[in-house]
Amino acid sequence: MKRTMSVAAVAACLSLAACGGSSSASEEKTQSGPSTFVAKGTVTVVGSGVTGDNIKCHGYRGYDDMQEGAQVKVAVDGKTVGIGSLKSGTSSDGGYSCKFGFEVRDVPSGNKFYSVTVTHRGSIDYKEDELKSGVSLQLGS
Repeated sequence: MKRTMSVAAVAACLSLAACGGSSSASEEKTQSGPSTFVAKGTVTVVGSGVTGDNIKCHGYRGYDDMQEGAQVKVAVDGKTVGIGSLKSGTSSDGGYSCKFGFEVRDVPSGNKFYSVTVTHRGSIDYKEDELKSGVSLQLGS
């Protein structure tokens, strides 16, 4: 009977240690991991590069890449640190302009500048506080 009790006691201790170790390990990872933020903004296509109705729209005539699901990339010193996509385009001015929102989650904090690229178009640099509050990009005339 003594042996059964000691085996049960050892098993209970090991079980508690495994649970405790697992919990504190994940807490440590969370506490010591880098802080992140959500980069957000809008891309507006204006003029003859827009097609759609008063509600839903997308790019057109040279702006065909401006559509829901198009890639938005955030990079630091040429290294990609986050990828998101354009949300559905909306128009509130009869189809003259088309506005797409985007969010890129889990972008690491603490860098001086972040480059934002939408599809294959050039990059524009922003500071962290600008990306947190939301940037506005525009294409067309």
